[in-house]
Amino acid sequence: MRGLLASYISTLLLTILDVSTTYAVLSAGRGYEVNPVLRGIMGEILPVKVIGITLVYAVVAVTVKNERVLRACALTLPLFYLIIVVNNLGVLLGLFDMRLNLVKMAAIEVAVFIASLGFPRRLLRTP
Repeated sequence: MRGLLASYISTLLLTILDVSTTYAVLSAGRGYEVNPVLRGIMGEILPVKVIGITLVYAVVAVTVKNERVLRACALTLPLFYLIIVVNNLGVLLGLFDMRLNLVKMAAIEVAVFIASLGFPRRLLRTP
């Protein structure tokens, strides 16, 4: 469970970076919000994301009993926001744009989740 708490804290910090870098990209006129639901609530986005993330982690903590699946969730959830932050920084600095969309993000997350199920226990410890 401790690994899940560290993952939760990492995800919250990455969410703050996601929102900050998204605002910077939008303010600079270099990009747009891909998610149509979030596009309409950009002013209130951080509380909405924090509540959503908290609910996801609460559901995972209560329902997932398999240690391998729990480790996979702990790895996959913060990675989602890390990819967004890296992309936002690339766009902001004019270095690259991964042209992320919801389908690409889902494909990346599913691939990482499946791959992480096979990671050795010693690499992803979740006591």
